[in-house]
Amino acid sequence: RQRAIRTLRGRGFRFVATVEQPAPAAVATPTAEEAAAKDAGGGRPSIAILPFRLIGQSDDVGPIADAIPAELITSLSRLRWLRVFARASCFRFRDEVADIAAIRSALGASYCLSGIVEILGRDLAITVELTDARNMSVVWGQRISGKLDDVYEMRAGIAASVVTELDLHIPLHEAEHARLKSPLGLDAWGLYHLGLQHMYRFTKADNAAAAGYLERATALDPTFSRAFAARSFTSFQNAFLNYTRDRDSDAKDARRHAERSVELDPLDPLGNFTLARAHWLEGNPEGGIGWLDR
Repeated sequence: RQRAIRTLRGRGFRFVATVEQPAPAAVATPTAEEAAAKDAGGGRPSIAILPFRLIGQSDDVGPIADAIPAELITSLSRLRWLRVFARASCFRFRDEVADIAAIRSALGASYCLSGIVEILGRDLAITVELTDARNMSVVWGQRISGKLDDVYEMRAGIAASVVTELDLHIPLHEAEHARLKSPLGLDAWGLYHLGLQHMYRFTKADNAAAAGYLERATALDPTFSRAFAARSFTSFQNAFLNYTRDRDSDAKDARRHAERSVELDPLDPLGNFTLARAHWLEGNPEGGIGWLDR
């Protein structure tokens, strides 16, 4: 009946519905139990990159306090396993001291990355800190010093360094977090990380344990691309290290799980890598080169 959008002959369309703006609701700090309940749904960890705090004055490089976090948001968004909140969501939290509990309540973030840019004369120091928003513990931190004249080189180096460190420390921390829970109550993400911990020990018993955890992970979440890639990894170990008596079956499983991973997420590096290696395992290394290039 055109109550919301009305056609105006010869002119086009017009939005005609009544618009009402409700008063914003207060954001309450969640209790530990509420935060735990929010995590119970599982899924990838998420991170909020906060605007850095600027100490000191410099008209030419002052904007770096916003430029570095913005660059980190762009770079970290390329990590397929990590959910990164958009700049508009993160940059509204410009408190002198970040209220991690409020940020977690508002965004549901698993992690927060904060930083300080200190300018003293022509000296520059940048400190970054990764906090687990679920328990307020510091997971990792780093301080980089230099000269203002080298600020742009430092900016690029900091972005690359932080992305590399988070790609290492967040999965390790997630695995430690999963180990503290009962294995019977783990979600797909926790099972995946426990599987990785066993998988990379490269023993027959650990590989079998990893395969069990990863199978449970994909049963809970049949769309978990990286868990299927890890299952391909364990099947590859079985075939390559002769852990079982049926190498052909293990090789087929390595190929099958890798193909499923790439089907679910064509851009995941681990899925492409395991599919390439499955070709090699089958005696067709040339067939895997394209996947390695991807």
